[in-house]
Amino acid sequence: MAVALATALGWLVVGTPWATAKPKDSKLVGKGPTTFRDLPQQPAMLVGFRVTTGLLNPSILIVRSVQPKYLTPAGKVIGKVYGRGSSSKAQPEFLAEYLDLEAKEGYAIGAIVAKAGAIVDGFRVVFMRIKGDRLDPSDKYESRWFGGRGGCAETILGGDGKPVIGVHGRCGADLNAIGLIFDEVPAKP
Repeated sequence: MAVALATALGWLVVGTPWATAKPKDSKLVGKGPTTFRDLPQQPAMLVGFRVTTGLLNPSILIVRSVQPKYLTPAGKVIGKVYGRGSSSKAQPEFLAEYLDLEAKEGYAIGAIVAKAGAIVDGFRVVFMRIKGDRLDPSDKYESRWFGGRGGCAETILGGDGKPVIGVHGRCGADLNAIGLIFDEVPAKP
């Protein structure tokens, strides 16, 4: 699957990494102190997240951290943890859940729907079928909601079939903002 994925996207595995990718960052949902950009050194598609949720205080559920998961020509690769992961020194009573989310075979992340204010309150992932060098928005399924429902209105990032090749955002102790990095694959006539 990984070699077929690389071939379908026209990636050059030898030579300069990202020889054909044209990364473009989405807008960020949320605010925060320190920026991050997680883009693997080899061609990849985002296929999942490890997510930690927790309580900001005894009544507000938020996303504490995300760790991206990618499919590359060589197999699966795990990115860094952004925010307060399950191995941090957080008080156990403020960690609610540790989740491991991954696309079904033949699918990848095509969009996220998120709510954020000063921090990322919650989000869900939209998976789309890999179809050639793009994702198929007509063949999709969604994850459940992770985290809380506070923050601003829901914001949709992606969803037009462009491959998601990375994640960017802002974090301090928690995940403050999240965005996606797309491969600007030109549409074929």
